[in-house]
Amino acid sequence: STQLHISKDRVSKAMHKLIDFGYIKRTPIKHEKYKNLIVGYHYDVFEERQVVDVEETNKTNVKKQKSEIVENTVSHRNPDIGDTENQDGKQQNIKQKNNVVVVSEKEKQLFDLYKSFKLEKLILPHTRKLLKKYMDKFDLDVFEQVFISASSDSVKKKYAYIKKVLEALDSKGIRTLEDYNKDQEEYKASKEKKYSKASNKANNGDKNDKNKVVTKFHNINTHCDKYTTDELESMVKGSQSARGISKKDPIHDMYIRACENGTDSLSSKSMVQIVIDYALKNNLDKPPKTVLATV
Repeated sequence: STQLHISKDRVSKAMHKLIDFGYIKRTPIKHEKYKNLIVGYHYDVFEERQVVDVEETNKTNVKKQKSEIVENTVSHRNPDIGDTENQDGKQQNIKQKNNVVVVSEKEKQLFDLYKSFKLEKLILPHTRKLLKKYMDKFDLDVFEQVFISASSDSVKKKYAYIKKVLEALDSKGIRTLEDYNKDQEEYKASKEKKYSKASNKANNGDKNDKNKVVTKFHNINTHCDKYTTDELESMVKGSQSARGISKKDPIHDMYIRACENGTDSLSSKSMVQIVIDYALKNNLDKPPKTVLATV
């Protein structure tokens, strides 16, 4: 009820229907001394429908509708593999059509290993079916590594994660712990190689940008740091001349602007250096770095 987030009545009704249809047989466990006192119930779960005594079932249903109290029941037993308990807590084998269900040692070890990681409160049927499917394909050591990864806090959907990993390992033909470790090393190596390749590509891109030769100087204010002071001065004069501004010295205009607004108003350090060199060359005052606004 707690695990599926449904009411206890709904669980009880579903179980009663399974009893009526012959998939579950419920036997009351009576007190050793006080025979009229029921201390619990023993459940036999069958894969196939069993013959049901309708008259006896009806009597039981009537009696339980009058007096039964439904309680939360938590069990770590596994009826599918013959793991049930009677009033003494001893395990019993489930008999189906006179055949005893035989559980392999590896299956028992696998389920015990899964329980030890406490990924689920109980091993749900779909989880049990998944583990059985791959039980004979992997060594227990491989299952252990998968369970360790699934127990990480970053893995929210445990079942989906385990299913995906087991499918991937099976497709790669991994069977032993040695195969698993080798696959993990190859994965890490490929990841590092990919990261290194991306890093080198980025570095080469930066290097190519630095070595790139700019042939046009119409956007001089944006890329002026790429040129020397002499080249920049020549380009400024050439740009001004090309636009028909040859009557005035463009460097002098730049110097005047720096005196009025400060050298911080210039677009680059190269421009600042040109202005300072111009002032020294012509015995002019060095323009200030900044100019305070006057009120």
